[in-house]
Amino acid sequence: MKWIFCDGVSASECLAASRESPWLVEVFVFGAFEGCTPASTLLESIPTNEESSTEKYSWEKDIVYTGINDPLLILCTSGTTGKCKGAVYTNTTMLGFCMTSQVLGWRPDPVLYIARCTHITGLFFPLRNIATGMWSLSMHQPAKENIFKAVEKYKVSVWLA
Repeated sequence: MKWIFCDGVSASECLAASRESPWLVEVFVFGAFEGCTPASTLLESIPTNEESSTEKYSWEKDIVYTGINDPLLILCTSGTTGKCKGAVYTNTTMLGFCMTSQVLGWRPDPVLYIARCTHITGLFFPLRNIATGMWSLSMHQPAKENIFKAVEKYKVSVWLA
């Protein structure tokens, strides 16, 4: 595991866990938290100039080949049944998620996702939509009135929770 994705609430625990790893683990946070990398940096353009790309983005030198059943990412659970835990997603799990998410197809209108950014739906679907050029709205702490306002304001025709 090289990255941990979390929100500000669980960032301190994730940073502590990353320090226990024998290898470098980068903690991405949705929002801002000292010592973490903002998840928004994933949306930055990668330079086309090969020299500047390898200088700025060291991950290009760290390509690791893995098996289909090897862990791909760990997301923190919500903790609704107790203390937050890590849910492990393998390459197979994510490949299946990518394939089944195609059921939604491409839509010109916005899709509203009601899920925490640390839940697979709240993380993966918005990233999938960014990659495909779809418009996504994400709410990780919704209130009923905010959902109705978002549907009306943005003309949402599909929403997932």
